[in-house]
Amino acid sequence: MFSPRITTIAATAIGAAAVGLAAVAAAGTAGAGTTDETFIAQMTSLGINFTSPQEAVKEGHQVCSALAGGQTGTDVANEVLGQTDLTTKQAAYFVVDATTVYCPQLSGQLT
Repeated sequence: MFSPRITTIAATAIGAAAVGLAAVAAAGTAGAGTTDETFIAQMTSLGINFTSPQEAVKEGHQVCSALAGGQTGTDVANEVLGQTDLTTKQAAYFVVDATTVYCPQLSGQLT
């Protein structure tokens, strides 16, 4: 589901991050003009790079599709971890930020 083309620019030495904690810590990026730009800016600030802006948007929307299909935020983050080279922290923020930007109505499923 999630593309292995999501890559890290620099790996972090974070052992674990809970999706619930990431939700509390997540904050919107000021100054971004569109939701897509906001999401891409948030990912860039975490060291997450995509092959293209379109790929970033597609991957972000896949989070919403998975949540809408009944998965929890933890389920989605674990799927991202299994299919990419993101750290646990990056995967958690990816799920939380995608939800915050693209489908905030599903944020109740992040815990």
